[in-house]
Amino acid sequence: MTRVPVIAPPDVPVFILTRVLTAPRALVWKAITDPAMFSQWWGPEGFTNKVHKMDVRVGGEWKVDNIDPGGTVYSFWGVFAEVRPLERIAQTFHFLDYPPNLDVLVLEDWGGGTRMTSTTVLTSQPARAGMMASGMESGAQASYDRLQRVLDAIKA
Repeated sequence: MTRVPVIAPPDVPVFILTRVLTAPRALVWKAITDPAMFSQWWGPEGFTNKVHKMDVRVGGEWKVDNIDPGGTVYSFWGVFAEVRPLERIAQTFHFLDYPPNLDVLVLEDWGGGTRMTSTTVLTSQPARAGMMASGMESGAQASYDRLQRVLDAIKA
């Protein structure tokens, strides 16, 4: 697994996360689209998930409650705008009353594993600064670490 820092170009309100996972692309796709698998890895260490919706098709909705160890619930939701199985998902990403973001996830075969690149497009530079200051990077990296452990357990 290769961990790459978040890329946040200074002139556009985006950030990009890339991770190389040691699993085939079909398995990574399943882990990000199957509610039972998704619930095992999304969010920081110690958090659990309740997947209410995961209708992975254009126009389909998703909604996940991310629950911290103290029981506080953080709800996230959106709509799938583009779905190309095994290759690409674009979806809106809502949290609280913040303006929605657009997340684009691309999967590529990479040296026997899968390179996963997530690009998040925010509404403004201040929105991106707020997201970066929120601890998003460490949460995303922890999610990807958890994802790799789920993939490893399935491959074993």
